[in-house]
Amino acid sequence: FQHDFSDPLVRERVERGDELGKGDQEDGKPGAIHGSVALMYAALMTTEKVEHIHVYSGLLEIDEFFETLLRYGPPLLTLELSGSLEAFTKDVLRIIKFAGPSLKILDISECNVNEDMVETLVEVLEACGNVKHVDLAHNLLDGQAAALLMASLCENRIDIPSIRFDGNPLGDIEEFRSEVAAVLAARGEQVVAGGELVLHLEDDMIRWYPKPKEGHLAYRIRDEGSLTPKPVAIKEVRTMANTIKKKLDKYEKQDPAAQTSGGQDWLWRQRQVNQKIFDSPLLDLYKMEIQHRVKMQEEAEAAKQAAEEPAK
Repeated sequence: FQHDFSDPLVRERVERGDELGKGDQEDGKPGAIHGSVALMYAALMTTEKVEHIHVYSGLLEIDEFFETLLRYGPPLLTLELSGSLEAFTKDVLRIIKFAGPSLKILDISECNVNEDMVETLVEVLEACGNVKHVDLAHNLLDGQAAALLMASLCENRIDIPSIRFDGNPLGDIEEFRSEVAAVLAARGEQVVAGGELVLHLEDDMIRWYPKPKEGHLAYRIRDEGSLTPKPVAIKEVRTMANTIKKKLDKYEKQDPAAQTSGGQDWLWRQRQVNQKIFDSPLLDLYKMEIQHRVKMQEEAEAAKQAAEEPAK
């Protein structure tokens, strides 16, 4: 038996997640078509090249729908299940692994995630492999559960740059920070998430970074008290190079010493050093940026003049 999906009543029931039943099909034959409906949506998502989806709680309660959708749908970048509450179970959490390595953002906020789900969540994140942000806001994770999650991620070397915890009953935030710091220290201050780990807590966030290698600039600044390098604008670098060029030209024209062999040699070497600044790829990028800005400004002025001209 095939249901008529052009029938508005049938489509409404599918969108609500209601069972369609077996219709006129004989008794004893399967009447559930949830997998087929999921395949239909998976095909549609593939055709439309969908990369970001939000799956509502009602669809999670339909047998095999969520798993079939992830198994046969297109590679996803974002999977959002926020607000699923009681519909979000361990079994649903396990299914997320079928999103695969394409998944970058996982939103399971307001999904009643608790300590019993931590181990399963770690397994899912390890299976996906490339998740960059996990939203766990407004769940049921206390400080102990959140610390257990961080410890498990570190132990399994699952590097996730950003995790959102605000809205969970973490208790003493300072104590939680200390526990996470101890976990990272136990890992030996090795690289976390390619360099940094950020935890979002209410309107604030915590950032950890790895211990820099001895002898590198970051190490000297942090552990030897060296002064932080002063940033210089590329425009100032070009201005400085032009100023040096003018001084060298003036020296060549006005100073008798510049006519000696020693003066000529010194002048040549100084110009070679200064020319390296003009030949720098950074200055080439700066020139391209200036040209782009001039072009954009000219186009904006031309558009403004065209708009001000009276209609003919």
